[in-house]
Amino acid sequence: MRSEKRRERELFIPSWMLTNGSVAVSIAACAVSSHVLASRAPLKDRVSAPVLSIVIASIASNSTLMPPAHALYDLAAEKLLPIACSLFLFGADLRRIRSIRGLVLAFLIGSLGTVCGALVAAGFIKIGAHTGRLAGLFTSTYIGGTVNYFAVAKALRLTAESSTLVAAGLVVDNVIMAVYLSVLFALSPDSKRLPEPVSGGRQINWSRMLKSGILATVLSTSGMALSNVLGLPAAFSGIPVVTVITALAASFRTRTFAPLTDEASRIGSVIFSIFFVTIGASANLSKMIAYGPSIALFAGVIISIHGSVVYLVGRKLLHLPVEELLVASNANIGGAGTAAAFASERGWLALIMPAVLVGSIGYIIANPIGLLLAHYLT
Repeated sequence: MRSEKRRERELFIPSWMLTNGSVAVSIAACAVSSHVLASRAPLKDRVSAPVLSIVIASIASNSTLMPPAHALYDLAAEKLLPIACSLFLFGADLRRIRSIRGLVLAFLIGSLGTVCGALVAAGFIKIGAHTGRLAGLFTSTYIGGTVNYFAVAKALRLTAESSTLVAAGLVVDNVIMAVYLSVLFALSPDSKRLPEPVSGGRQINWSRMLKSGILATVLSTSGMALSNVLGLPAAFSGIPVVTVITALAASFRTRTFAPLTDEASRIGSVIFSIFFVTIGASANLSKMIAYGPSIALFAGVIISIHGSVVYLVGRKLLHLPVEELLVASNANIGGAGTAAAFASERGWLALIMPAVLVGSIGYIIANPIGLLLAHYLT
C-alpha cells in the first residue's frame, strides 16, 4: 500500500501525465536515456544501464514528472516480464548437460553456497518484515542472475507491495555483483590463448526479431495459462513454468530456437529496460537510499559465503579445476551472459558455450529455490 504522503503527491500530478501515451513516452525516454548515459564516458563500464534506469525513473517519479503508479507498470510485470524470461532461454540445450558434468557440479556447489549465505544473512541481518522475501530475491539472483530477480519479486508481489525495496535491492545487487566479478577476474589464471568474441556482433535481422517475439509470446502465454489450469503452488507457478516450457522447447527444437538466440537476447534486454524503469518510477528515492547500507550488508554476506563454499567445497574438497569453478560462480552471480564473456576474455574458449548452458540452468532452477526459501523464512 502506498503511504499517505505518496497519495498526496499523486494529487499534484497533472492529469495529462496520467494518460497511457504520455506515460509510455516517459518510460521510453528513461530507458533510452539510461542506455545512452551508460555508453558514454565517464560512466562507461562504471554504471550499468539497469541501475541508471532505476535512478532516472525514481528521480522523475519523485519529482512528479512521472506517476508513481500506473496501469502500464502493472502491464510490464504481468505480460512483458514472462516474455523476457522466455527470450533469454532460446539458447538452452539441456541435452548437453552430460558433456559438462564438472561445470554443472561447480554451478550446483555455487548455488548451495548462495542458499547457505541467504540463510545466514536472514538469521543475523533483519530488514523489517521483508527479510525473508529479500533473502529469496537475492537467492534467485545469485543462482541465475538478474533475470530471476524480477521474476521472484513478481511472484512474491513485491513489485506492487514494496517497489522501493525491490529498486534498492537491484541497485545494491548491481554494485555487489560488479565488485565480485572483478575479484573473480583478478583471481583467474592467465591464458596464452587469444579470446574469441562471444556471439552477438552481427547486424540485426528483423525477421528473426519478429519470429523471436512471436515464439516467446506464445510460450509465455501458454506457460501462464498452464500454471493457472493446474493450480500449482506459488513456487512452481507462473514464470517458473514458462522457463521450463521454453527450456524444453529450445532443447528439443534447437534448429528453430538456436538461430534466434542473439535477436531474442536483444528483445529481452529492451523489455528488461522497460521493467527497470517501471520499478524505479514506483520507488521512493529517499527510502531507497536509506535501505542501501542494510541491503548492501545483507547481499555482501550472501555473496561472501557463496564464494567461500565454492572455494572450500569445489576446490579444496573436490579438487575441481579453477577455471570451471570461476566460470560457474560467474554464471551464478551474473548469469549466462557475463559467464560467457568472462570465459571469452580469459581465453577459455572451450568453456564459452558451457557457460551459456549452465547459466540457462540457473534461469530454470533459481526461481523455485528463491521462492521456496522466501516462503520458508517468512
